Amino acid sequence: MNKLKKLIERVRAFRWKLWIKRVLVALILAALPVAMYYGANLSYEQGYEAGRLQGKCEIACPMLTAQYGFVDDEGQCWCKMGTNSYMVLPFYSQEN
Repeated sequence: MNKLKKLIERVRAFRWKLWIKRVLVALILAALPVAMYYGANLSYEQGYEAGRLQGKCEIACPMLTAQYGFVDDEGQCWCKMGTNSYMVLPFYSQEN
């Protein structure tokens, strides 16, 4: 019975608030680099896809005797045919 009372006293005397704060700080410090890596990776993937579509468009437009115009948000390539006329080439990402 004495051992049980000593154990209960030791548990009560333990500084729980301090350890909870330390664990929370450690979790935040561990989660921050993971979140940063995820954001950087997502940004890289979006930039890579946009660059790939732009490269396709820059190659396809001269093949049709046109100048490269731009790639819109839907992934379509716009080639400039004359002074104010554009022709669309429907390049889509691999997801579609």
